[in-house]
Amino acid sequence: MSETSISRTIAAEGILISRTDLKGNVTYVSDAFARALGYDVADLIGQPYAKLVPPESPRAAFMDVRKTIDAGKRWEGVAVNLCRDGQRLWTITSVAPRWLDGRLIGFTSLRTPVPSSMVEQTQHMFDTLNGPGGDKYFIEQGRLVRKGFPARCARWLIGALGRAKRSASLWMVAVCFLAALVALTPGVVPWAEGHAPGEPVSAAAVAFAWGAFLCAMIALVLHSRSLARQFVLPVTHITDHLYRIASGDLLAQFDMRVADVFAPFVRALNMTRASFVQIVSSIDRGARELTSAMAQVASGNDDLSQRTEKTALALQSSVAELRALTDAVESNTALGQDARRISNDTAAMVREGGKQMADAIAAIRSAAEKSGKIAEISHLIDGIAAQTNILAINAAIEAARAGELGRGFAVVAAEVRVLSQRTATAAREIAALIAHASAQVEEGRTRVERAGEATRSIGESVERVNDLILNITDASEAQNSGLQRINGSLGSMDADVQQNAALVEEAAAAGQSLSEQSIMLQSTVEIFDLAPASQGA
Repeated sequence: MSETSISRTIAAEGILISRTDLKGNVTYVSDAFARALGYDVADLIGQPYAKLVPPESPRAAFMDVRKTIDAGKRWEGVAVNLCRDGQRLWTITSVAPRWLDGRLIGFTSLRTPVPSSMVEQTQHMFDTLNGPGGDKYFIEQGRLVRKGFPARCARWLIGALGRAKRSASLWMVAVCFLAALVALTPGVVPWAEGHAPGEPVSAAAVAFAWGAFLCAMIALVLHSRSLARQFVLPVTHITDHLYRIASGDLLAQFDMRVADVFAPFVRALNMTRASFVQIVSSIDRGARELTSAMAQVASGNDDLSQRTEKTALALQSSVAELRALTDAVESNTALGQDARRISNDTAAMVREGGKQMADAIAAIRSAAEKSGKIAEISHLIDGIAAQTNILAINAAIEAARAGELGRGFAVVAAEVRVLSQRTATAAREIAALIAHASAQVEEGRTRVERAGEATRSIGESVERVNDLILNITDASEAQNSGLQRINGSLGSMDADVQQNAALVEEAAAAGQSLSEQSIMLQSTVEIFDLAPASQGA
């Protein structure tokens, strides 16, 4: 960064301001000054001001500033600061003391652009002080001064002449030079006394010349002091007062008695100060109220952010629990569907068992009917056997009557009788077996009918269970659908809460930024020293 570009930067930014305490630590820097040096404001607060002084800056320059401000006066001159990137920032700097209740509390520095010619002069002055023979010089009020009594007398005379010139005492300057000419020119005094040139001058003439010279110098000093009291001092005090206002000191009112020609300036100066006090006080009140309001907004944003975060966590937990419940309902729905399928299969098996049971009952009934028919046939055989036995008995009687001729027929009749008896016995046994079998068949039929009724009852129960499972499955599916909708709604709510949380964070960030700006505004207003009543109003 070149010196020209730095000057343009300063001109664009305005006055660069900084404040230090009595220990030389930075208590305030304007944002423009911090940017010009390449720092942030927070980087400089609390740091020693010596950090911003380049190493080539001579100690005599620091001593000049310190001597002036320790005397309670304002120092003004060309100064240089060290930038963060190593470049140098040259400015016309005015350093003024800060007072509070009559106590010195620190210093305020105002910086404005500096012409390149003044930078070159100051750089040459620094080179002279840092070079060989630099101990023969010192700096006074920003100017290079040679040490020694002759140089001091010359400075005093030049200062007196300068004050006289500034006081428009041109005639007094002329008298002084005329007196000096009379005293120092060898040919003038003889001519004034009527002597010819080259003749020796009397001691009285020389004494008269020196007396005239001293009287002229005394008259010059007295007149310059008088004019200084009337014109120079008021201008100096007004200038110092304006610098105090520029540096932020609005406490002091200009109450010096001045000539009538300066009275309008003094009234305008005091009115300007009063206007500044009112304006800055209003800004200060607004800044304090804004800072307080932003603190409340920030606190509310923090509470809202915490509540939103808790709500988001609770909602996420609810969503997780709802998802688990949805999974359980889906699992129950799947189990219900499986139970429904098993129940349907069981009902089908029960219906098939009932059908087979009915077939078994029909078969048992058919067997019972056939057993009855067999019993009838057995009774028929038993009757036939009885009749055959009777016929055999009759045949035996007839064979006995026939004598020898009927003996063979009698043997046949006896065999037939035996066979008929056996047939009757077998028929009775068959009848008994058939009767027993019929009883067992009847008992089996009864049991099978009972089993059929039980199977039908089981089938009806299975049908009812199937209906219940169907209802449960339908209800589970409805619950699952409802839970899906609730889950979707909670998901949407969770997204909204997350978005709200993001908005709350953005609002908190914006509030923090605004709070920082209000604090910066308040710190900027605090540059101006106001009365406690004005600050608290």
